[in-house]
Parts: sequence; C-alpha cells; structure tokens
Amino acid sequence: MINGLEVRIAALRRSGSHAVVQWLLAQLPGRGAFLDNCAAGENPYATCYLPDSVGVGVDLAGERAAAPAPKDFLLHNYEGRDLTAVFSDAAAAAHDGWVGASARRVDLLVLRDPWNNLASLLRWARGDVHPIAEATVAAAARRYRQYARELLGETRTLRHQPVFVSFNRWVAERGYREALAGQLGFPFTDAGIGAVARWGPTAWGDSFDGLAYDGRAGEMALAERFRWCAGDPFYRGLFDAELVDLAERIFGVLPGTEEIAAEARARRARRPMPSLPC
Repeated sequence: MINGLEVRIAALRRSGSHAVVQWLLAQLPGRGAFLDNCAAGENPYATCYLPDSVGVGVDLAGERAAAPAPKDFLLHNYEGRDLTAVFSDAAAAAHDGWVGASARRVDLLVLRDPWNNLASLLRWARGDVHPIAEATVAAAARRYRQYARELLGETRTLRHQPVFVSFNRWVAERGYREALAGQLGFPFTDAGIGAVARWGPTAWGDSFDGLAYDGRAGEMALAERFRWCAGDPFYRGLFDAELVDLAERIFGVLPGTEEIAAEARARRARRPMPSLPC
C-alpha cells in the first residue's frame, strides 16, 4: 500500500474546508501530504495547486515529477467541482495509477450554511485581493444544491466510506470534532482548532478578518457573515425557495435570515402556473 489513510474532500470555496484540513494536518500522525484544489477527474498530483499543497515529511515536487512514495496519509481536495466528476467511474479506474493503493479510503464532504458561505464568497468578489467574479458566486449558489442533496442522502455520489461534515457544527462543538476524528480513525487532540487557514491566492486567511484571529479562530463571528450583505439585492437574489428549504433542512432556521427566506418563498408563490391544454 502506498497510502495508509486517504481522504478525498469535496467542498465549495469559502465553506470552511481549509480550516478542517488544517485541523486534520495538525493531528494526523506520521508522514503525509495534502494536495490542494485538484481538478476533477484528473491526477491530483499533476493538477493540484502546488504552492498551497503541503508535504509532511515528503517531497511533493519530487513526487509530482516521479511517483508517489509510501505515506501514512494523503488528503486531496476539490473546490466547487461537480460531484459526479470528482467521484466518477473514470476517476475510480485511474485511482491506483494516480496516487497508489490505499489501506483505507474516505470520501468527505464539507458543507457550510449557504447564508454565510455565499456572503464570504461575495466579500471575496468585492474585495481587493484577487477578486472573483460575481458570476462565480452565483454559480456556487447553483452548485450548493447538489452538495446539499448529497449530504441529505437524496443522492449517493460519494463512493468510499462517505463522511459528511457540517462546518457550522464543526466550529461550535468539540464533541462533534471528536466524533469526526473517531470516524476517520486518528487520536483526537483538537490541535489546530484555533488557527486561521492560510490557503488562498495570497494566503490572506478569512474573507472578513484576514489573519487577525489566528490562534483564536473560535472568536470569529463566522455565523454572522451574512449580516454584512443581508440587504444587498444581488445577495438576496441568490436564494430561491429550493435553496432555502435545503438550507433549513440541514442547518435549521438561522436567526436573521427569515426575511430573505420569506422573500425567496414569495417569489415561488408568485410564479405563474403553466397553462393547461384545452
């Protein structure tokens, strides 16, 4: 076996997945690697963003040029990708040739509530550090539905010991994090929980606070990001009744979002009924 534990991670951008990865890297024992922002359906070593990838006792550049060496763990993540492309038959067939055989494989999906996830993306789009297009934010809102249905069990795209992480609960509940460590099979210390993830175009940290809360990330108002843009027409337009329903089934009603949710549902109610044939 080349890899002991292999974790393939799917998440939307600004969903908190990098914080989860940083927490994993702080606790997983032994030698390993994290391959960041890989292309779906392609070799993760060849397509990862190497400057943000991490080798723990391994030479990633050397492995990219030659072949993967034995390691205790391998993490590779896919940001905002179509789940059917990440977890495809073609990727399954090519897996061992790309990364080597693994003793244990886990497919992990991280989901943050859409109110704050999309607010963080919009903040990035309207910021000064390598801003993304607002169309990218709208595309993430559309993609969110696929991830939510997978978490709810309405689809079954993940293949290997699926594990689902609610970022909201991961941030708030130590017991939830301990249970996750148990699912993944490593000793729980909660190391790395206070660090602000530094991945991104310039490793700036959080969309709102940068690295100001590094070492005390628990003090960040992560569940309040939506308030910054709650009155913004573009932001409000990202939500329709379907997205609101999915969000509330997973995360419950987030205080302060009721007006936007009601507006989204009202738009559905006002939609004209299709005409019936005579």
